Amino acid sequence: MCHSIYRWIVSLVAYLYLRCFFVMIRRPPRSTQSGSSAASDVYKRQAYCRMTGYTHHELAKMNIRDIDFPDSPDEVASRTEEVIKKRSGFVDMRQRRKDGSFFDAVVSSTFLNVSGGILVSVCRDITIIKENQAERSLIFGLLLRGNQPGDERRFMTDAVELLKKWSGCEAAGIRVNAFKPANSRFLVDWSKIFRDKFAGTPVKNVGLTYAGHRVRGELMISQEGIEGGAIYALSKGLREKPGHPLIIDFRPDLTVEALAQRLTRPRGKDSQSNYLRKVAGLSPVAINLLRETGTAPDAAGIKAMPLKLLRPAGISRAISSAGGIDRNELDANFQLKKIPGCYAVGEMLDWEAPTGGYLLTACFASGRRAGRGVLGWLGSPGNN
Repeated sequence: MCHSIYRWIVSLVAYLYLRCFFVMIRRPPRSTQSGSSAASDVYKRQAYCRMTGYTHHELAKMNIRDIDFPDSPDEVASRTEEVIKKRSGFVDMRQRRKDGSFFDAVVSSTFLNVSGGILVSVCRDITIIKENQAERSLIFGLLLRGNQPGDERRFMTDAVELLKKWSGCEAAGIRVNAFKPANSRFLVDWSKIFRDKFAGTPVKNVGLTYAGHRVRGELMISQEGIEGGAIYALSKGLREKPGHPLIIDFRPDLTVEALAQRLTRPRGKDSQSNYLRKVAGLSPVAINLLRETGTAPDAAGIKAMPLKLLRPAGISRAISSAGGIDRNELDANFQLKKIPGCYAVGEMLDWEAPTGGYLLTACFASGRRAGRGVLGWLGSPGNN
C-alpha cells in the first residue's frame, strides 16, 4: 500500500514537472559537418506545441534550426555533437514561435545510445526570468550612472542605449537604426581670439546653403562651433553628407550685383569695419567671420562665405535624435509586423524634424493613428 502511494506521488510530481517543462526527443543528425541538416524532431509534448503555436504534425516536418534562433545550422550541429560526445548538455537559447515572436528557454539534453541514438531534451520557458533580469540590470545600470559625477546629457545618452538594449527589438529581428544627433550644434575650429570675443553672439537674417539645400534664419556662435534654427534645419544633411563647406550669405535680400554696386562707394577715412557696416550692412560678428575664414570682403565673399564644419557636437549635446525602430518594420497603423499587437510611435521610431513644434505634433499624430489601429486590431476575430 505504501509502495503504491509512493509511486503515485512520484508520478504526480513527474507529471507536474513535465507540465512546466517541455520535453523534446529527437534523433541527432547523421552528420554534423557544415551544411548538414540539424536534428529532426520525432516527438514533442503537447505543452511544447502550445508554447510554440505549432501543431504536432507541423513540428514533425520541421528541423530544429527552424525554431532555434538565432543559431545557424552549424551552431546547432556543433551543439548536438557536443551533447553526443559528453552524453549530456545544458544551454540557454531563444526559440521562434509560429507567429514570429520569440521566447527564451533553458534546455537540458541527454544522449541515449539506443535505437540508433536519440536526444532527450527538457526545455523550460524562462522568458519572464530573462525579462526580470534585464529590468534589474537596466535599473542598476541607471543607478550606477546616476551616481557618477558628470554631464546630465551624458547620463541621458547612456540611459537611451540601455533602454535600447533592454527593449529586445534587435533580438526579435526588428531593425533598430543607430541613434544620431539631430537639431545639433556643429563643431568649428575657431581661433581663440574669435571664440573669446563672439561666443554667444547671434548672426541674424542669413541664408545658409549646404549640399544644394538652402534655408534662411539665424545662427549662433558658440564656444565649440555654430548652432541655431537655421543650422538645425540643415542638420540631417550636415550630418549625413559631411565634407562640403557651409555657405553663408550675409545679405540674402540683395543680389551680388546690387551689393557690388554699393561697394563701389568711396571708403574715405572709415576703417574697413565701419565701411562694411555702413555700406554693406554687416554686423561686427559677420565682418569678423569673413576675417576668421580668410574670405575677401567683396560682394562674392559676403554673399557666399564658406565655413568648414568638423562634425556634429554629439548626441549628448543634441536637442533631439534620429534613429530608432526602422519604419519598414511597421504597418500603416504603426504596428510591428513581426510582433502583432505591439505598437511603436513617436520618438521610438527613426525619424527627425526641426524644432518648432514639429516633433510634438508628429508624436501626437502617430499616437492617435496607433490608438485607432489598436481598436481595430482588438476588434478583429481572435485578438480579444
